[in-house]
Amino acid sequence: MPSGELIFDDAQRDDARPSRYNEPTFTFLNRSAGEAWQRVRDLVEDWFRHVPAAARPDLRSRLRSTTGNDFRSAFFELYCIETLLRSDWTIELHPTLGHTSRRPDLRAQRGNESFFLEATTTATPRHEASAESRVNAVIDDINDRLEIGSFMLGIDVISIGANAPSTRRLCDELRSWLDGLDPDALREAARGGGDETHEWAFDAWSLVFKAFPLAADKRGPGGRIVGTIMPAEASFVDDITPLRRRVTDKAKAYGDLDTGFVVAVGAISSFSGDGDIASALYGSSAVQYYVNPAPGAPPPAAIRLNDGLIAGPNGWRRTEVSALVTTTMLTPWTIATTVPTWWTNSGADHALSLPAPLLREAHLDRETRTIAYVDAASPPHEYFGLVEGWPGFTRVS
Repeated sequence: MPSGELIFDDAQRDDARPSRYNEPTFTFLNRSAGEAWQRVRDLVEDWFRHVPAAARPDLRSRLRSTTGNDFRSAFFELYCIETLLRSDWTIELHPTLGHTSRRPDLRAQRGNESFFLEATTTATPRHEASAESRVNAVIDDINDRLEIGSFMLGIDVISIGANAPSTRRLCDELRSWLDGLDPDALREAARGGGDETHEWAFDAWSLVFKAFPLAADKRGPGGRIVGTIMPAEASFVDDITPLRRRVTDKAKAYGDLDTGFVVAVGAISSFSGDGDIASALYGSSAVQYYVNPAPGAPPPAAIRLNDGLIAGPNGWRRTEVSALVTTTMLTPWTIATTVPTWWTNSGADHALSLPAPLLREAHLDRETRTIAYVDAASPPHEYFGLVEGWPGFTRVS
């Protein structure tokens, strides 16, 4: 492809620094030196060449975006397209519909089978993204001013101010605090569950720093001192509410379709696991027990409530949706290990079979209220024609 049609710049790279917390994904990938990162760039470029030419300009613009949500959304669309192409589906992007001016992301056709697909992500709302950006700017400043010595730092985010504070005094305060700690004594105390914390407040900001003493052979100097961030407000890690919202919006968007309809959702939080997504789609988990049980009463039992997005009290809901596909924390460098899940809506107007062996299948038995999972037939690295362990590093910063 001509350089103007490439996603990444055609340039020599010598910047091997780890990503900054506030650094856009595209910016990081575009500057990062090293063979592993070049493999990631090559894969994105290869997949992009498979996209129909008419759709490339818009997708390229979003993949090169320095807005995190735009890049994430564009890469997830690219991932969905490549996944279907590798299972011999013919792709029509943004097909026209006879009964509405709205256009789904794509229509997939293979023999007599077809379905529409909408790809979406549980992107962080703008006001939360702005707050997260301010936190990340503070962390980047701390990492620039402090190096790993005998400790790494974790941060619990209690509250976030409207403006980014100056971090010079904060770093002086942290340095003085760490200098007064004994790493060997703290390592011994940590075995009993103890830890050492330092609270910092400024205007509306409130952060709690935790000191993690390192083993003697792992101590600095050098490296990023902040290792973990734990937001105190659930809205930062809540993918389930936006997942419900996305699916509901997409389900109502196109009215009656003549074939299957799939909603693919890329979740951004590592806190969203099978249990969270299953609860959102098939019903919340609960424990049933008897108050003041009589002798011989059944013991407490795990049950699933009829409050799911596609499984409700009166049967299957959102029957225009044939299935949902979910991934968690999908990035260009984790595609070799990410296994998407295909959540079947057994009451759908148009039933679909599994479209690709890459997908793991989940199915709810409404009689027993239990979920059965069927493992993917193809490991992701094999499905995408990659070697095991691709792209070739063991830790992503």
